[in-house]
Amino acid sequence: SRLPGPFVPINCARLSTEPGALHSELFGHVKGAYTGADSARAGKLVLADGGTLFLDEVESLPALAQGFLLDVLEGSGDLAPLGAQALRLKPVAFRLISASKKPLADSNLRLDLCERLAEGHLWRVPGLEERVDDIPGLVRRFAAEQENMLGTRVVLPTAAVRFCAAAPWPGQIRQLRGAVVALAQLALARALEHEGETSVEVGPRTLTLREEDFAAHLAERQAAFGADLAPHSKADARRLTPAQAQAALVAAGGNIARAARELGISRNTLSKKLPGR
Repeated sequence: SRLPGPFVPINCARLSTEPGALHSELFGHVKGAYTGADSARAGKLVLADGGTLFLDEVESLPALAQGFLLDVLEGSGDLAPLGAQALRLKPVAFRLISASKKPLADSNLRLDLCERLAEGHLWRVPGLEERVDDIPGLVRRFAAEQENMLGTRVVLPTAAVRFCAAAPWPGQIRQLRGAVVALAQLALARALEHEGETSVEVGPRTLTLREEDFAAHLAERQAAFGADLAPHSKADARRLTPAQAQAALVAAGGNIARAARELGISRNTLSKKLPGR
């Protein structure tokens, strides 16, 4: 925004619902305002003056905080820190950026606050399923991060990258990165265990994250979280990718008949969809 002031982030989901603590977080407090307040503290809304205030997960903003914020945006209300006498201070001025995981109309935000938040520019960030072309670059980037962190080479075969691009990621980028992290660390643990058993001096270590490793990981996630990893209706059969078919087969313990039942398609259809068939 090119504003000279600071960038002040607030995770709205972590704000206290206790009035005193919330007031202190947003507007600050004076020394002795409460037990343990050994010094004065400026609040987040005051710190953002002349800069940028970022409200992350704004859909989780507590009801009391919504009133506070609306007063600030309207240029009205009491901006005094906790423990000070009520006074009308010079209105603060900042650029406001807010992010929400759901449409504002589906949140618990007050309608008047929603209208204020919607006055600026609005952007909808598309989900990972809408930008499949980004997945190969992302998965390679996450593998490079693990390579630097673990101090060993991490290899992604072309088949594994293709699998990631074809697989569904309901947890979005966080889930994709989590899969790479989990598989890289698991591969390292197995390599160290093997080296310990063989007691053979080895050269530079290489960790390979294979297509079947990702398929098994997604199958385990499906079992643990109940996340949908593949279509479940006959109407979706034609859109079933080989990677999804393989993941369903792994989740069914290799039983093709059971995997077909879970997908709601025939065994022959599933067989034709499997890689290499």
